[in-house]
Amino acid sequence: MKYMWMRLQLTNTLYDLSNKTYQINAWVKQDFPEGVEYDCFDEPVHFLFDDSGLGSEPEKSIGQVIYADELDNIKAVTSSIDSILKKYGTFLSDEEYINKPEWQGVLDAAKSAYTLVVENNQKHQLDIQVEEYYKES
Repeated sequence: MKYMWMRLQLTNTLYDLSNKTYQINAWVKQDFPEGVEYDCFDEPVHFLFDDSGLGSEPEKSIGQVIYADELDNIKAVTSSIDSILKKYGTFLSDEEYINKPEWQGVLDAAKSAYTLVVENNQKHQLDIQVEEYYKES
């Protein structure tokens, strides 16, 4: 993997997008876990769509940030986010986004992608540890 720091960011981003408890506590209540100074829905959007290119041309990130078998999962995550942003615009609060019925699609896609990415991190012996804050019950 060429860009390990981006791989770590991807792993963290997918965790954040897959965990509604985290989203409510951090994004809505701004009750950040130790070590997190700030977070909101804009952070994963900027990482996926602006900073990494995963939202527009994820194929170019194979071998750089993702493995080939992760491509469809990443596309599912970015597609679910993109469809919400297209439907509702970009000016809702984080609370409004995560309470839309379509948000479950983001949670599900992110959970599948996160699970695969973590499995691949272990399989390829990548030294990436994600602090899983606000575990779901």
